Amino acid sequence: IHHLVVDPDEFILWRQNVESTTLWNYTNGEPHKELLPHLHKAYCGTILIKQAFFVSIPAFVLAAREFLKDYIEWTDFDQTILNETDQGWKYKNELYPQIIFAEGVHGYSNPFFKQIPFNPCKGEILVMKISGFPIKEAIHKKVILIPLGNDHFICGAPYTWSDLSFNPSEPGRHELEQAIWEILGDKYTYEIMEQKAGVRPTISDRRPVVGWHPGYRGIGILNGFGSMGLMVGPAAAKNLLDNLYASTDILADWDISRFKTRLLKNRV
Repeated sequence: IHHLVVDPDEFILWRQNVESTTLWNYTNGEPHKELLPHLHKAYCGTILIKQAFFVSIPAFVLAAREFLKDYIEWTDFDQTILNETDQGWKYKNELYPQIIFAEGVHGYSNPFFKQIPFNPCKGEILVMKISGFPIKEAIHKKVILIPLGNDHFICGAPYTWSDLSFNPSEPGRHELEQAIWEILGDKYTYEIMEQKAGVRPTISDRRPVVGWHPGYRGIGILNGFGSMGLMVGPAAAKNLLDNLYASTDILADWDISRFKTRLLKNRV
């Protein structure tokens, strides 16, 4: 990923951080100039971030479903027929010792966890064709521009708290187009092929919420990853399952216990 730099003093900060932290694993903090002919004239260089990768989430989800097809039932979950018993939770004539809710943005309407301060945040992306733009690495400055090949790119994603629909919006498109202009200037023309929108499951304190409901035995949650679901979600899921099967601690920053008082006060 090329992180775009406007102020030369920023290079000094990068070098200082590389020398004093483990950032050297990912960048040497030195300026790169090779992209400048293709960028807006405001930039003086880039910082190259190594060991970055891109995951096509739709392809990953389809592959995961195929891999797990013999173990998982893909169906809507009806909370109204979930019943608590002395032995666990009964659902459709089956008994389960634990139920873990990993519902993303829909978690805010879960009656078990309605006291958790969800603060959802909308994001939008553009799929674009930028003819002749030769960059093969991602570019970051406010937004991220990711090459898909054949002059196609993904650009995203802004943060919006007012409109929480899953519908693409004109303001979202305008904001992304403005960001593209700030990256490219008038060097290249582009064509918008598609616009998509989604809503991030963000918590008010910007931290995931992982663990077991203090008032209901066997009711768990795995949520609140905001824009970091792909990076944090797997580690948080492992943390929760390690807690379940090996009694290891939930990471303090993620632990649902920070909401214990309000969850017990407003027990469903």
